[in-house]
Amino acid sequence: MYIDMQQDNKHKFILFTDIDGTLLNQEKIISRQNIEALSNAHQIIRVAISGRNFISARRVLPPDIPIDYLVFSNGAGILDWHNGEIIYSRNMALKIARTIAQHLIDLGITFTVHRPVPQTHYYLYHIGSYTPQDLPMRNSYYMEYTDQLEFIEQIGNSTCIICMLEPDEKQFFWLKDRLLPYKDKISITRTTSPFTHSNIWLEIYDNQVSKGQTATRLCQMLGIDPGYTIGIGNDYNDLSLLEFVHYPFVVDNAPDELKKRFTSTTDHNNHAIAEVISFIYKELL
Repeated sequence: MYIDMQQDNKHKFILFTDIDGTLLNQEKIISRQNIEALSNAHQIIRVAISGRNFISARRVLPPDIPIDYLVFSNGAGILDWHNGEIIYSRNMALKIARTIAQHLIDLGITFTVHRPVPQTHYYLYHIGSYTPQDLPMRNSYYMEYTDQLEFIEQIGNSTCIICMLEPDEKQFFWLKDRLLPYKDKISITRTTSPFTHSNIWLEIYDNQVSKGQTATRLCQMLGIDPGYTIGIGNDYNDLSLLEFVHYPFVVDNAPDELKKRFTSTTDHNNHAIAEVISFIYKELL
């Protein structure tokens, strides 16, 4: 089956679109123009790719949204949108999750540690020396899925650990340096808090997990030539994806640092996905 799939898809384009700040506008809604563009993109494999976990992504994506796959938790899992099956997942080793959690406790970091795919919306939280606004806001959002971490043995197999930091790049790089002893076992992703839109999150995954690595893996599964890949994002956790795809775009509401590196399109309130799909049909197909 996969051989036939690969032969059919060899010269088909695949579009990866981030969700928050890209596909969704500031009101967390997908515009009619973006929906219509995705619906009419018959020659393109459509992939929503997000830092959101499985449940959170499904809360904001309509059941009938015209996509083919959902990549969630920054690449920890892939869902076939048509049949609802998870076709790929990657979690952290138990020993490394517990070791890093203890290290973060010793450093006074506030963090959450999440269950394996597909239950990544369940998490334990630890309050460090700094309590960001993010944590009570997040706990309220996931009220029935969370509990406080009281002893390290509570941590089982995990998808990721999310460290909630101040809106200070120096703190991010300070913590990243403290995690260097584990660099061969983990990958680190920087994300802007979806709750305060200013605090920085340092997210820790297995070393095989990132948006770019999972996008690469999906292309391999489908037999997509890397030269036929398009990506659009808005934040630092999209960086690995933008570095992988052949045609990378960022929305105009992205940080200036990303807009200097990649082609800019309109912002997320002005149907950026529709604009990129129009580019594909006018210039590439």
